[in-house]
Amino acid sequence: MNMAFIDNYYDNDLKDIELSNVTQTLRMLQDEDENIIFMILGESNPINTKSTSFMIEASDPVYPLFNRLYNNIINCNIFDNTEDLALCTSEEEMMETLCSSTSNDTNLKNKESYIKLVNNNTIMVESEGLSKKKGNSLIIRKDNDHLLFTLLLSEDDPTLEVKIKSEDSRYAPFNMCFMDLYKELQVLYNIRLQRTLKKDNE
Repeated sequence: MNMAFIDNYYDNDLKDIELSNVTQTLRMLQDEDENIIFMILGESNPINTKSTSFMIEASDPVYPLFNRLYNNIINCNIFDNTEDLALCTSEEEMMETLCSSTSNDTNLKNKESYIKLVNNNTIMVESEGLSKKKGNSLIIRKDNDHLLFTLLLSEDDPTLEVKIKSEDSRYAPFNMCFMDLYKELQVLYNIRLQRTLKKDNE
């Protein structure tokens, strides 16, 4: 799997993320309102198939971050440790910091937003922003050695994306897990950038 950091259209200081394999591409973007957007594109055009999937293997370097997204939602771990991550100087240190950050609140499993989001350890997010219409859905499933992201298209949604709102989300507070993942990927980008600059100056 290849990973690329792309300049964010609205903020030059941010990087959107693009994961790609031979046939498919998973994109994670942030729009002008700081909403998170997922897209899955590739040879099997979802317009024709109504669904398309992207797999992240446990051996992929970025797997721990997306696995953390899944586990945080399932286990109700709502915890922003971006300030701690900013101090990390290596990917290993970053992963250790993430693994040490837990604040599970099982009471959140009774919230309506959790019940809408999680069913039998499967996460399903319906795109937000369409009034009185059903949006596209993003399904996240976990197996022993991979995560599977599936985009299901709705006839009412003209886009090829799923939007998770940063404010007034029907999935709050779990929407923050998606925001945190985007922040964590920014830290990863900066660590890799500094490592590249250091090599260039040696």
